[in-house]
Amino acid sequence: MALIIAMIIILILVIVFIIYSFWPIILLITIGIITFNYFKNKHAEQQRLELLERLQTTSICAMNFLSNKFSKNVSGVYILHNKCRGVTYVGQSTNVKERAKAHLNGLGHRTDLYSHFIRGDRFTVKIIKFEGSGFKTLNELERYYINLYDSFYNGYNRTRGNVC
Repeated sequence: MALIIAMIIILILVIVFIIYSFWPIILLITIGIITFNYFKNKHAEQQRLELLERLQTTSICAMNFLSNKFSKNVSGVYILHNKCRGVTYVGQSTNVKERAKAHLNGLGHRTDLYSHFIRGDRFTVKIIKFEGSGFKTLNELERYYINLYDSFYNGYNRTRGNVC
């Protein structure tokens, strides 16, 4: 029995010695694996969202958007981009067509956006459908695009998106 206990103690000491001797290598390998997985996941997410945007967005000149019988009503996010000033407004609605038109007709809350539009700044309208986007809520989709276009700090958005 004493021999078994001695062997267990020796085994534990050998394991501790190996861990103690090689801990920097083990730590570097662990950090490398974590870093690799982080960037792999980040890159995969970026590719997914770029593909989503290519597949599910429609971009049209704002003047054409107003005069056009633009497709059916969809739920999603609309992006009003001022091409002259390089700034953007991102909003969400269950009826993006009507909500985006309201902004361009002066019925939205963003009077600075409307004043730039009626003074002749060129705008484009982009619509991202919520259905099939991979996001759980419209709020998440809107927040993603507000961050993507930096429209809270350098655009027309006054909030970072709905919080509910």
